[in-house]
Amino acid sequence: MTYHIELDAPLDRQVALIASDQAGKARHALLGGIDDRDEAIHEARKRFKKLRGLYRLVRPCAGDFYDAENAYLRDAARNLSVIRDAAALVETIDRLRDDPAHEGVVDDLEHVRARLVERRDAIAEQGGDLDDAMADAVAACEATMEAAGALDLKLDPDEAAACLADGMTKTYKRGRKALGKARKSGDPEQWHEARKRMKYHAMHCRLLRHAWPGSMRLRARQAKTIADLLGDDHDLAVLAALADDEPDQVGDKGPRASLSHAIGLTSERLRSEAVALAEPMLADKPKRLRAAVAALCRLAA
Repeated sequence: MTYHIELDAPLDRQVALIASDQAGKARHALLGGIDDRDEAIHEARKRFKKLRGLYRLVRPCAGDFYDAENAYLRDAARNLSVIRDAAALVETIDRLRDDPAHEGVVDDLEHVRARLVERRDAIAEQGGDLDDAMADAVAACEATMEAAGALDLKLDPDEAAACLADGMTKTYKRGRKALGKARKSGDPEQWHEARKRMKYHAMHCRLLRHAWPGSMRLRARQAKTIADLLGDDHDLAVLAALADDEPDQVGDKGPRASLSHAIGLTSERLRSEAVALAEPMLADKPKRLRAAVAALCRLAA
């Protein structure tokens, strides 16, 4: 099943179908459907994020369900994150090393990369806890399918349309606010918050693409591009924090200085590109967007 809601069908049944599909794919990956363990974990975490995006969309009419399932999936994904996060740092240094803007410090970045590979491999060798985390995540997938199947919203088409419009608008509004705060403060955590909201907005546009096909597809692509740019920026912030807090994990003083400079330049570029894309996409007032989405969902139903 593709990741979209059929608006002429009962909303709770659509949520159950999509949730079962995403949880089933995560379960399949964790149980050996993907041979490489790191890739299997990465795939499962992506599916968990899509599940949380789905539940966030219907939160206005399923608050208790959202609270329980979102927390459960968040914790399951977090427990899988250690080895994936270590691998992501190696991918981050690879992007820096391959950027022509940093060709003058490639040797220093290679030095840092070697340290990060050692760190990743050492974490991967401590596999006991990860095996337990993967087993817990499989159980979470199975529990998710069961809980979604029991969801009973009892909504008429107008109520379902209002629920979806409210859920989408809430995330959109929070995304506008987070981006504004990030631009003012420069705080990496605020940029990360903006990234999460854009990621969810992209998911909501995909889920509702049958309401407004051309516009929703375009918004989904734009929001995903913004989220990807800010995701790369967040990876840089995590790497910078590791260099500050645990310098021995990163390398010698000279390479660390080169790393810091490369991170600063790249982060500034990524944020500028994200803002340039976000400004026109976030220009609509939330009330106007909500009214349009509600009307189009009612029409599609």
